[in-house]
This record gives sequence, structure tokens and C-alpha cells, in this order.
Amino acid sequence: MSIRRLFGSRTRSKLLNLFLKNAGRSFYVRELTRKINEEINSVRRELENLEGLGLISASKKKNRKYYTVDKSFYLYPELEKLINKVEEPAENKIVNHIKQLKTLRFVLLTGRFIEDPKSPIDVLMVGQISDKHKLKGILKRFEQELGQEVNYALMDVAEFSTRRSVKDRFLMSALSDDAVVLYDTLKFKKSQPPSVEGKPKEKGLGKPKISSSKPKKEPKSDSQPHVYIEKQI
Repeated sequence: MSIRRLFGSRTRSKLLNLFLKNAGRSFYVRELTRKINEEINSVRRELENLEGLGLISASKKKNRKYYTVDKSFYLYPELEKLINKVEEPAENKIVNHIKQLKTLRFVLLTGRFIEDPKSPIDVLMVGQISDKHKLKGILKRFEQELGQEVNYALMDVAEFSTRRSVKDRFLMSALSDDAVVLYDTLKFKKSQPPSVEGKPKEKGLGKPKISSSKPKKEPKSDSQPHVYIEKQI
């Protein structure tokens, strides 16, 4: 069931989903329009409605008006439970999106999906992706539906095998016991790395790339909405 059918407005349902899943976090109007991908006038109208109901509160910081969910709202616990019940599970949503990527061999959920703040990523994907802009676009739509940013890593089978064989710290932190395998044609086993053709190099692993939809603060030459953010592990 879609919460849009319950609340009658696509923009309102998206805002409710975002606020209720990010309790304690504040958002300004243009940030909200980007996150839920709706027109600014529609967002402003629904913010006024929700503020009038008392579900969200507003405050000003540095000439910007920020909105956050008010946990003291008398129906807050019920709305939070309702959102979780009627929304399609995140696992199903991301599976539906990544099915468009035919060359992925392995997909794993970790990080925020299993409530593991120590994991450097939320999604690990293994395979060959020739069109990375398509991948970023797919995951951006998933983020909009989820109402949260998602950090992900993509590597080919050889790199995945090599990192597992040397017990790479970055990979091992993602492959926790609670991590959820969504898709696997590698016949993944914890005891052994997947076999690949040829002998993978054991040197020069370098830094894995962690991606998200969060843009750079001051883009100069790249106008793409998604960027790669490298982190030292």
C-alpha cells in the first residue's frame, strides 16, 4: 500500500516519509525539494499544512527557515508506526531498482539498513557497470523514495576476491554477520573468496570509492548531480 493513497498528496506523503524517518534532523525548503524531487511551491504548501497541524515545527538559522518533525505531536507514535507498515521495505525497493543493472553479480545491504554505524557503506555492489551515471541515477531515485542518503561501493569481481583474500579492513567492516545479501550469483561463502579467472593482483588495492548523491559544495568543472567521494580507510 502507498501512503499517497492514505494522505491524498504525493508531496505530502513524501514529506511525511522523509520527516518521520529522519526525526531530529532539520531541512530547509530547497533541500526538501531536491530530496523528494517535487516542485518548490507544492513543497511550501504542504509544509504550511503540516506546520499548521503541529506535526512539524520551524526555526530560523542564518536567514534560512528550517523544518523538523515535532515528536511531541500527539499522533507522532502512531504516524511513525503507520509509515513503517504501509511503506514497501527498503530491501524490496532497492532490489526493484538494481534489477535494471544486468551485470551486477552481488549486492549486499549493510550500514544503515542493519543499524550498523561502524560500516563505511550502506550498499556493496560487485560487478561490471559501464554506465556509472545510470547507476547513480537509479540510486538517487532510491534515495528519494527512502528519504535518506545512501553510501555505496562498487567493485569488480577480481577486486572483491582480492580484498576478501587479504581480509581488507574496509570490506570486512561491510561484511558483518548481520549484513543482508540481496542478490548473489557468486555463490558467496565466508570461508573462501569467490573464484575469478586469472590471478588477481595482491598489491596496489588503493582506496575503495564510496559514492553518494551528496554533491560537492563548490563544483567548478563537473555539473553532474552525483560525485564520487574518496575516503581513506
